[in-house]
Amino acid sequence: MMEGERLIAAESTANLRRGLLEGYILIVTDRRMVGFKSLKSGVLGVYSFAEGMADGIHGAERSLREKAMNQASEILSRKDKDFEIAKEEIVHVELSPPGHVRNGLLRIVPRSGDPIDLGIRVTTAGHPFYRRLVATMQSFAPDRLIVHAKR
Repeated sequence: MMEGERLIAAESTANLRRGLLEGYILIVTDRRMVGFKSLKSGVLGVYSFAEGMADGIHGAERSLREKAMNQASEILSRKDKDFEIAKEEIVHVELSPPGHVRNGLLRIVPRSGDPIDLGIRVTTAGHPFYRRLVATMQSFAPDRLIVHAKR
């Protein structure tokens, strides 16, 4: 991670996908978002330091944050990034909630180039993964977040 960069969330999950490959690593800091296609969900675990998250950091849990930052730093140094986008290059982030019939969608719209679409593979907007994702995006860029109503 870059000097002074703060980790908001890092998650390795089968609940996100880009294209046909299931499994994705999403790392969100206060400066950027980085995605990696990954066949091994769970390789990183789940770390959410977004405000208001029950599984976030509490008081003396500095070792958890340090562990997450070390793992995220190691992954961020890899060359096989699917995408990396600086916060200032993002026009807005859209979240469409999942339903029982359709997957949800995380769409990152950059100033230039095509949007980055990640499918959300959970069955309800109340799923803990979707709630963490909303909280993460609210912490990352609340002024650029669009959360669509249930379809």
